[in-house]
Amino acid sequence: KSVSPANLVVPLDAHVARVAGALALTSRKSRDWRTAVEITQALQILDPDDPVRYDFALCHHGMSGACPAQPSAAACSACSLRGACPHGQKVLAANRRFPRTKSPL
Repeated sequence: KSVSPANLVVPLDAHVARVAGALALTSRKSRDWRTAVEITQALQILDPDDPVRYDFALCHHGMSGACPAQPSAAACSACSLRGACPHGQKVLAANRRFPRTKSPL
């Protein structure tokens, strides 16, 4: 209770790293301390007093399958974060340009 939430750094796991990358909260590919700090700094824009409060939401979005490791137009179109997700917008735009059709075979 003596540590201010503003001084914490978001705990980084595969799900947080993937979702944060999709949302452009980090441009880093490695899952290391500097990535965790970069994500925390991006989240400080939303809440400077407690940027780590978003940890569960980011992690759960990845763990639940809402943001799968292999993005698809179906997952991205159903995603509640699609308006804020540059990665998902690219997936959806590519799907509009090259829609998948059923094979006649």
